[in-house]
Amino acid sequence: MSQYPPNGHNQQGPVSYNYAGFGQQPEAPKPQKPQKQDKSGELSAGALTGILVGGVFFLMLACGGFFALFWLPARGKAQDNMDLAVDVANLNKIGVALHSYHDSYKRFPAPGSINSEGVLVWSWRVPLLPHLDEAKTFDKIDMKEMRPWNDVENSFLRRRSPKVYRSTRVAYEEDSENCNIYLISSLKDDPGKQAFFVEGTYSKMGRCTDGLSDTLVAVVLLKQQDPWASPTNLNVSTAYQTVVREDKFFLGLFLSGEAKVISVDIDEETFKALVTCDGGEKVDYEKFVLPDPRDYAGAEFQ
Repeated sequence: MSQYPPNGHNQQGPVSYNYAGFGQQPEAPKPQKPQKQDKSGELSAGALTGILVGGVFFLMLACGGFFALFWLPARGKAQDNMDLAVDVANLNKIGVALHSYHDSYKRFPAPGSINSEGVLVWSWRVPLLPHLDEAKTFDKIDMKEMRPWNDVENSFLRRRSPKVYRSTRVAYEEDSENCNIYLISSLKDDPGKQAFFVEGTYSKMGRCTDGLSDTLVAVVLLKQQDPWASPTNLNVSTAYQTVVREDKFFLGLFLSGEAKVISVDIDEETFKALVTCDGGEKVDYEKFVLPDPRDYAGAEFQ
């Protein structure tokens, strides 16, 4: 409905009349101009609205800055811990798979499989596949021919690596064949104390006399990647030089099947004592073991 009356003219309020002289007919009344109100102490509606909008915007900006300053870093640390927890869980799965393999064959897989011609064909990760719900991939392998992992006939071993062999803290390409878990092994002719796994042989549980929970057999390295089916392992010395280059900590898998978060501040003597399986050392490595992210909510590892 229009705000004006039907005749289309604005409706006027009361008008005061001013007569020119006494005793004369009054002139036609002239409407006085409305007096301007003094608004020096008042704010216009537009100005007030602008101030309110600006205030709300400033408050949102301030709150957003507070949010970004405190909540986002906290969420980043929480996400890092969640990713780390997934890595620990995957490493435990590999530990369980190793023991499942041992239960089936009364021995652990060799660090690298060798065919009848003496050629090193693939990694310990390959025979472990059926124990990690990856039997379909394993069943494709021609166990009679035992061609190397990078042979054209084994193209399926050059495809995307199983997730359990990848770290969630590494930005892999979706179809990448790389992984970052490495077995620590010794050569047969290595003098002195050796790692539990020895190249070219199958190790049995009884070989470990230092205790399953005190024998380190594999590590997860974020700064190193290799194709998951390739028989690439670390010797004892190389393993130590590699883990201490990681950022603050690394994940280690013990022969018991347990995964632990270990500080890179661990000294070389203690590390080698952990890796050797029959040295008889008394190792106080607990001071280098960090909290398990699955047990300590909010623990900071970064």
